[in-house]
Amino acid sequence: MNRTGDYTRGKLKLGVFGNFYPSPSRLGPHTTGLVMQLAESERVESILLFTTNAARCPGLKVIPKLQFDHCWEHEDPLSLLRALMKMLRAMRRVDAYLFNVFMTSFGRSRVANALGLGLPAIVSILSRKPVVVYMHNSTHSEDFELLGYHPSRFTLCFLDLLFWLLGRTTSLVFPLPSQSRAFTNEVGVPARSLFLPYVEGLPILVALEGSMVGRMKSAQAPKQALRRILLFGSWGPQKDFESVDRLVTRLDHSQVAYQLIIAGSVNPNFPNSERKLLELARRLPANKSALELGLSDGELGILLLGTDVLCLPYRASGGSSGVMNLGAFFGVPMVATDLPQLRECASLLNTPVTFFELGDPDAFGNAVLETLATESNSPSSSRANPVMRAQSMQTSVDRLITLIVGSRNHGGVAQPSQPSEEPVS
Repeated sequence: MNRTGDYTRGKLKLGVFGNFYPSPSRLGPHTTGLVMQLAESERVESILLFTTNAARCPGLKVIPKLQFDHCWEHEDPLSLLRALMKMLRAMRRVDAYLFNVFMTSFGRSRVANALGLGLPAIVSILSRKPVVVYMHNSTHSEDFELLGYHPSRFTLCFLDLLFWLLGRTTSLVFPLPSQSRAFTNEVGVPARSLFLPYVEGLPILVALEGSMVGRMKSAQAPKQALRRILLFGSWGPQKDFESVDRLVTRLDHSQVAYQLIIAGSVNPNFPNSERKLLELARRLPANKSALELGLSDGELGILLLGTDVLCLPYRASGGSSGVMNLGAFFGVPMVATDLPQLRECASLLNTPVTFFELGDPDAFGNAVLETLATESNSPSSSRANPVMRAQSMQTSVDRLITLIVGSRNHGGVAQPSQPSEEPVS
């Protein structure tokens, strides 16, 4: 089969590999929302999804363009080999493959992650079809020790080899321009950057469908005396647990009546984080706080629509922030640790964020109180409409489709990335 040619004569038949629900800490919402948007495009004829056996894929089952192959499991290298065979057998039904992954998408096992990261290159070489890898992080742009990983020197060398192979055999794409620049500079092979805003919010919007107008009217009601402060995300070593205690102390010394809600999930790669999170919840005042893990999409949507401030206290960032994307999608005022990638993400989202300095004991609380004061003087109607956000994200997904077509026309290998991405309008 020839890797070259163009798809302008027909619609694209796409194979997509990734994590879907119920894997919120492994890009489940991102892949699900991305596929929803790809299926909306008139340029896409069909999508064959290679998912985990446990994937529920809410909102996807009813889309006629989609077919499902539940073929792999986390922490199971043999299942990844089975997925490889199924992807190769399906190559007559697809024009190109898209992998939506990050470095530990496949679990904490070194064997599973090594095989998973090498899977796109193997598919590219054996199928001779173009392969695009949307890679959310790498050892070249993130501080993996602060993220909780401590790879040996041998592991780092092996990862360098894997990433070099990916860069040579696939079109490698990162969310942030700084990530693609760091990769290209250190590995010596080209990578692109393409920011895909808001896609995590689309499954939540679908879950709220039918009652969205009512939910939004409820969220736009006059402000109540009790202010809702939300800490949400995948709780792991990257989160700054200690800063939450200082935030509560600062709030208790203010005149603000508040409710602090901790929501999201615990990163399954770090079981110790669950203990830390439960200890944190026990330290917080019971009458002013709540721990709400494992919320459904609809419950999370209602929570976001009624939130006054969304907080992102981090020790380190692992690429584009899914939590910040959700906050921008629902128009929630945000406070975040001042880290370069978080600033970059906020700039690309074109959304205002109040940043505070990591390690400053009072800065987090002061930033939250400042944001609450600003929010009190702003009309609720000034918040972004998530329905309009959902419509605007199709432009970025169209760029991804164009990139997939372009990788086909350039033999499946990425061309040099642009120096920056345009902010979201």
